[in-house]
Formats: sequence, structure tokens, C-alpha cells
Amino acid sequence: MTTSRARRLLCIVTAGGLLSAALVGGTATAAIAGQGCAPVVVLAFRGSGQLNVDPVTTGNAGSPYNYAGSNLVTNGWEGATLQRLLVPFANTVLGDGLRADSVPVIGVGPDGGTEALGYPAVDVALTSLAPMIESVENGAAAGEAIIKQVKIASAACSIQPKFIALGYSQGAMAARILAQLNPTDVVGVVTLGDPLQRPDAAGNTGAASSGDGGLRWSNPGYAAKWDAFYDLDTDTTSLCHSNDPVCDLRWDTIWRALTGSVEQHLNYFTAAYDTAASVTEAATSAAELADMAHGIVADAGATDPTAAPLARVSASVMATAGVPTVVSAVGSSRAAQYEFDLDGDGRFDGPRDVTNFVGITSTTFAVPGSATISVRVTDAFSRSDVATAVIDVSSPASIVPIFDPTAPSLQVNAPATVDAGGTAAVGALGDPANAPNTVLIVPALAQSPWIIEPVHTAELPSDWATAGITIPAGIPSGSYFLVLAADTGAWGASILGVLPAPVVPPVDPPVVPPVDPPTTDPADPPLADTGATLTLSGSASSVVRGTAVTVTGAGFQAGERVEVWLYSTPARLTTETASASGGVTATVVIPRGTAVGAHQIVLRGASGEVSLDLTVTASAAAAGKLANTGFSALVPMLLGGGLLLAGTALMRLRARGRAA
Repeated sequence: MTTSRARRLLCIVTAGGLLSAALVGGTATAAIAGQGCAPVVVLAFRGSGQLNVDPVTTGNAGSPYNYAGSNLVTNGWEGATLQRLLVPFANTVLGDGLRADSVPVIGVGPDGGTEALGYPAVDVALTSLAPMIESVENGAAAGEAIIKQVKIASAACSIQPKFIALGYSQGAMAARILAQLNPTDVVGVVTLGDPLQRPDAAGNTGAASSGDGGLRWSNPGYAAKWDAFYDLDTDTTSLCHSNDPVCDLRWDTIWRALTGSVEQHLNYFTAAYDTAASVTEAATSAAELADMAHGIVADAGATDPTAAPLARVSASVMATAGVPTVVSAVGSSRAAQYEFDLDGDGRFDGPRDVTNFVGITSTTFAVPGSATISVRVTDAFSRSDVATAVIDVSSPASIVPIFDPTAPSLQVNAPATVDAGGTAAVGALGDPANAPNTVLIVPALAQSPWIIEPVHTAELPSDWATAGITIPAGIPSGSYFLVLAADTGAWGASILGVLPAPVVPPVDPPVVPPVDPPTTDPADPPLADTGATLTLSGSASSVVRGTAVTVTGAGFQAGERVEVWLYSTPARLTTETASASGGVTATVVIPRGTAVGAHQIVLRGASGEVSLDLTVTASAAAAGKLANTGFSALVPMLLGGGLLLAGTALMRLRARGRAA
């Protein structure tokens, strides 16, 4: 890696070498031709392995690509994914009468030909950090070269251009590193599927705005450097899909990264994601990019062409001991010549020091720690300025990811089997610093637990070591990996057999004995005291069951509906309407099934109730047929109970109305 990267980056060391030639007739010159004094320019970085929009085009200069219905023409090196974003962007109105297609978009292509610098966008796995870093470092350097060329072409303009770095996937890294390398000129960054995304950072959008970038998650040694991006005075927006392991890497999405199941990373702005949502997603992201560009245009102000030069210098945030690192002073203003002090001795004539006219160079820091670099810039009037920066140089060990899917570092002990819905007593042995806090249950369909989608992932409760780990009841029976994992990247697994949940026999509901119906009349709403005096008279005080009796009542309201009831066992016999004088007359038949004994006739209306005692008898012939079987002895008991109930009912009825 070092040899290849050195070969690429050292091409920019010589002042009159290929880079100088590139700035005379390469990509940058072609891309900005005819653009005039554009106040904002977009630099587009494609994703890993993506080609030119015209697949047969391989040269750095690209091939002109015109966005339909607009004046936007690019070199095609934005790649297919960013092309889907630029389609709605090209037809967006920025505001104040400006259109988005007036903003130049320059795709950063590969090196070759007259271009010493280029962005290869190497097709590598997410876990291959070293070649990825080499690729994005070259991309950031190529971006700086384009910025320098645009600034040269705009030297006579009253407004000096600012830049938005637009990147997808690996290109998102290049865009961010460029912004950290030159925050003066790069004032906006738009990314999607960003491997360096910090969870819940300002500007994060999409379903996984709280997602952790894959490289950031697996390489915490660089996290602080990458997170410094969010401290810049730079407008940012970042889109991330849920389950996109590039920007939303978690223990339960690692399998996606390792098996290439990255559909959610490949479907930005596509119908495969969701037709309706895709249109909205592309339009929303295009509007965000347009708003960012409009804000830069609105804030643009005229520069003083007579101002003295102002020096600025920085090195790539990826600076690592023993590895060539990009150093840039392109952010300086009004500079014609750049003298770099790369050994930190305060002089500009040492063996490692470089002088050129492009503002970009490379150096290799020998040891990790702090390193000092400086630049002296001189303008066409021999006026000079010096800037110094202290660089944090990482150890090569920082490049090693914390997670190795082939090397468990925890010994996990679990029972051979456990019932679904039960609790497994689980233990873990290892370095105390690697205390696990996550459990995964993965079907044991392969030799590794990291190439199959988990059926369950959860945060471990604080008492898991003593209370055990609950196996969800819904997990099908079978053989599983029970995986314990720690924030340090440590993990371990044990085979666990999940048995069907025990069948619990159904419990019969308790048998409730039937309740006999009440022998009193249903509860009625309380009656208002009308002041009426109700009377009732009957044609007989004793009647044979099955025969008729006539009752007459008075004192009701004219037209009042009056019900005629027989008690003790309630039976409504008829309903009559009170006459104009409040009288009611009814002839009713006593049911044949009525018990022999004391009963009551009750008249009930809205005005109140009145009752009449009535004795029900059997016919003489029927009474003579009774045998001395003990039933005659039982009748007084039943009647006594009936009288008691009748008396109770009578007392209640009389309490509700005034009987005569």
C-alpha cells in the first residue's frame, strides 16, 4: 500500500511536474470552460467501483453529459447514483430567479493522461480500510487540484468561488476529507451512504439518521479525527437508509456487509427502494443541495483584488506515520507561489521541503504524535504570508479494525438446550474490558454466525450474568449461535438448541351455577310524587285460576298507560289506557298455572301503583282429587314462602304509591 500510495502522491511534489501540466490542460480546465464567474461549484465524488455515466468513457476528462430539460452539463464522473440526484437538481429553481443548472457540477475522475491526480473510487469491501483510505486521499487531493484551477480561472472575478463537495459511499469519505483539508473553500458537504457518519449528527437525514458509519464503527482509533468534521463551520447534510451497513452498521447488520447484502446501500433514489418514496427522496435531497447552493450565492461578497495574500495550510485528517499524507495550502488567498516547511524546523529550504505553484504536496511523517508544518505564500507583488499547523499523526495500528469476524475473543458458555420463552444461564470469560452488552441469536446454518441474518438482537440487561438471558417465545425450534458482543469489538458464541415452548393445557373456566330469576318485579325508576290518590277495586276477592276477574282503578292521569300485573310470581296480564277522568277498567284471566294461594293484582302507571289482594283457588273437583301423599303437607310451606314474598312485594309497592 505504501509504495503504491507514495507513487501516486509523490507525483505532486515537483513544482513543474505532471500536476502543473494538469492545471493547464486537464479535467479542471475542461470542466470550468465557459462557466464564467460562478460563485459556487459542486465537486462530485462517485461511489466505490462506479464508472462514468457513459460506461465506455475511462479518461479523466470524461464525456459531456447533458441533463434533459436543463443547461447542466457534466463530465459524467458523478457516477450513476449521484446522476439520479442531479436529475431533479438540474431543474430546480434556487430562488431569486436563479436556476440550479447555472451551478457547475464537476465530477472528480481518475488519474491518467495529463492528470497526475485523480480519484480511482476503488472497488473494495467495507472492511478493507487501507486501500479505501488511499483512494479517498487521492480523491481529496484531486479535488484540491480542481479547486486551485477554478480559483486561477476566477482570479479576475469580483466574487471568488466557493465549493460544495457531493459524495456517495466512498465518495462521501473523499468529500469529507476534502472539506477538512480545505474548510476555507469547501463550505458545503452533501453525502449519502456515508461510511464515516456520526449517529444523530447535525444534518443527518433519512431513516437511519442515528446510524453509525461502518468505518467509524469498526475503526474507533480514527473516530475522533473523522468526527472533527462536524466542528467545521460547514453546511452539511447526510442521507442514510435503514439497514444500509455502510452508514448504519450495527451488530445485526454486520452480516449484510460481510455477505454483500447491501440492497439498502445501492437503492438511493431508485424505484427498488420504493417508487413513491424514491421520487420524494430524490426531490428532497435535490432541494437540500439547491438550498445549500443558494445560501452560498446569497452570502457571496466581492473580494478586494489589492488585498495581500493570506496563508493557510493543512494536512489530511488521515495522517498516519509511515504513510504518505496530502498537505495543502490551496485554501490560501492571492497566492502565486507556495513554500512548504515539512520537517518543522521553521525553514523552507530543507531536504524534505517543497516549493511549487499549485499549493499541494505530500510528505511522510516518521512517527505518530504531533508534527508541525508551515507554508509561506507569495503573491505576484512579492508580498508574503506564513501559516503553521500542528498535525495529529496516527499510529499505523489505528488502521486495524476492532472487529474480526474470524477471531472470537470471548468464551461463551450456554446450556445445550433451552425452551423457547425460557431463560438460559449463560456465562462469558475474557478480558473484563470486553464486557458484553449485546446478545444475538443466529441460525446455525453456517460455520460463522456473521454471515446469516440474526433472528433476535437485544441489549443485555445489567443482571444477565446472574438472572440469565431470556429466549423469545416466538423463536422457532432449532440450532442457533448464541452470540455475546461488546462495544470493544470483542465477541464470542456458543451453540444453543431451542426447543418448542412447553404446551400448557387449557384451564376450564369455573362452573357458575344458574341463578334463579327474581320473584319480584323488575326494578323501576323512581316515580315522582304526583299527589294523586289512587284507588283499586275488584269484582271478587277470590277467583278460580283460569277464570276472569275485573279490576277498576282511579286517580291516574288522563291517557296514562297503566299495566296490570299478577303477583307473587310476576306476570303482566294486560296494559290499558286511563280514561279522561283517570279511570282504568280491565278484565283479566288468571293463568291456569298460577299457584293456589294468596296473590295480588297490581296496577302500575306513571302516577304510581295500587294493589288488591286476591286469593287464587282450584276448582272443587280438582281439590277433591288430591291424594294424601305428603304434597298436601308441602303446600302450606310453599304458600307460606309465597305469602312472605307477596308481603314483601306489597310493602315495597305501597311505599311507592298511596293505596286506598
